[in-house]
Amino acid sequence: MSYARMLRVGVLAIFVGASASISAQPGMGKYQQLYTTGSVETLKGVVQSVYLDTPPGVRTQAVYLSLKTEATSIPVQLGPEWFVQKLPTKFEKGDAIEVTGSKVSVEGKTLVLAAQIKKGAQSTAFRNSSGVPVWSGQ
Repeated sequence: MSYARMLRVGVLAIFVGASASISAQPGMGKYQQLYTTGSVETLKGVVQSVYLDTPPGVRTQAVYLSLKTEATSIPVQLGPEWFVQKLPTKFEKGDAIEVTGSKVSVEGKTLVLAAQIKKGAQSTAFRNSSGVPVWSGQ
């Protein structure tokens, strides 16, 4: 292999590695890509539980709610634990809330990626109208 070709391959490897590192930053990687404005729904229900889980392919634990609606129970992903802990609004079992977010399928399971949650007079944003997470700083 020529020196010029080896140099191009090396630069390409560095670029690909940097791109992967950037995409794994606070936006929670593939979950940011799953969010589509065409699948946004608003659901009303009662919080059954609040729990932590590590989404597949992500290194950071996320906070989830189990939301009981009239029709079903569905998990709602709020965002990384470190971000949710800093929020002034806390969510607890028994809270009546309204969730707006993108309904997605991950490994065969349906969940909602929260964009906004209303609890009484309080409204908490998790993503902007395009689905970009508030915690990503974009």
